[in-house]
Amino acid sequence: PPINIPENSNGPFPLKMVTLLAHADVEDPMEIIINVIDMNDNKPIFEQTSYVAEVAESSPKGTTVIQVKATDADEPGNDNSILKYMILSQEPKLPSDSMFAINSFNGAIMVEGVGLDREKYPEYTLEIQAADTKGEGLTGKTKVTLNVTDSNDNPPVFTASTYQGSVDENAVGVQVVKMSVTDEDEPNTPAWNANFKIIRGDPDKLFSIETGSNKQEGIIKTAKVRKQRRSDLVFKLNKFCFVLKVKFGTHQKYRGCVLKLSFTLITTGVYWHVANDTIHIMMYPNNAPETIFHDFFRVWLAKSFV
Repeated sequence: PPINIPENSNGPFPLKMVTLLAHADVEDPMEIIINVIDMNDNKPIFEQTSYVAEVAESSPKGTTVIQVKATDADEPGNDNSILKYMILSQEPKLPSDSMFAINSFNGAIMVEGVGLDREKYPEYTLEIQAADTKGEGLTGKTKVTLNVTDSNDNPPVFTASTYQGSVDENAVGVQVVKMSVTDEDEPNTPAWNANFKIIRGDPDKLFSIETGSNKQEGIIKTAKVRKQRRSDLVFKLNKFCFVLKVKFGTHQKYRGCVLKLSFTLITTGVYWHVANDTIHIMMYPNNAPETIFHDFFRVWLAKSFV
């Protein structure tokens, strides 16, 4: 049978077995097979001393971020080379100390916790360990840096609750009002760039709106000569809808303003200059008798305008 000798043993190792009798071999030489038994003398080594990856702040639980890998020079297939992975530490430990998990067999790092927020915690550092003997033996370590990338999780906010402008009725391409917004998402990314659009209430296309060069302002302009004395505008900024509906009435009667707000109150008053007469628009509080839930506008028209 084979002779088993531990790895790194100093011997002696039999090369040939003979019996000496009168200085002669009694039998022919015999081949001896020696199996060297593996010892756990090699620790796991990661393929990289450090890793860098990105994780979107909107990533759900179970999202794989990166996979790390270590190797072990001991004999393949036995306990000395079977590795298990684990996370030793996470910095910062916010909003919890278990924001990430690792597959103990293949080294895949996944999102585990809820609350990734680039604005609060833009970077995480993980210390990863690989241990042989199924996690009980020699160890190797590496560092993983996870950069949290921005998602569109912050709505744009207008810097004022009321905007007003004035323009001649026959002016075309003239700026009426400029509306600025702020956004807590990462600057100069698609999630931060504002997109303004008139989506309803201007069937004659009297106005146009465009995004300013700094991507954080909307500019309303006259698109063509005004042919009717009515303003009914609805502005949409990304996914938020702001409604201002003003119908011009006579100077004897007032018309209310219907405001449908899904997030932030935005009101726009436009003063049209018409043949030396001006339409005056004023906002009244919710306690006025003509309204039930919302503030409304009263409109005065000069007789020459009616």
